[in-house]
Amino acid sequence: MDTKADVDPYFTREGLEYTGAMYRAGEDPTTPCSAPPSPPT
Repeated sequence: MDTKADVDPYFTREGLEYTGAMYRAGEDPTTPCSAPPSPPT
């Protein structure tokens, strides 16, 4: 990721960390299958 920062400025470490945090919705990022909770049915 960091080695091609000058080639692909669209995907940055900071951007992916931010997007990942939104996706996890507060779940622990070290959990192997971390994902946001399912909506109620």
